[in-house]
Amino acid sequence: MKTSAMKLAAIILATVAFTASAAVPEETFKRIRQQQAEARKKLDAAEKAEGAAQAAMLNEHSKMVQTILNDMRMMKPAESMSMEEHTKWIKEHQALMDEMLTQMMKDHEMMMKNCPHKH
Repeated sequence: MKTSAMKLAAIILATVAFTASAAVPEETFKRIRQQQAEARKKLDAAEKAEGAAQAAMLNEHSKMVQTILNDMRMMKPAESMSMEEHTKWIKEHQALMDEMLTQMMKDHEMMMKNCPHKH
């Protein structure tokens, strides 16, 4: 009786662990996309602002980007993923990285435009 209960518990735990590992990447990607959208809004607002207000918004945007990139560095595909899931994970992660690079380039461009020491 104990053996059957232990086997059932092991099966349930394995199923829960697999389901959780499959859901976590989607939740993480969704959270990162939301953070990116907030950062994009800040960057768009900075583009419309001038002077000290723009500098403050760009500074805030840079901090947001740093937080997002730190979160993304911590992301790892689950070892239990199939090759198809892994490929999908890599594509999604790359799309997130592309968006961050685009935002960083725009941020840098605006900072350099207002830099007193033209490069």
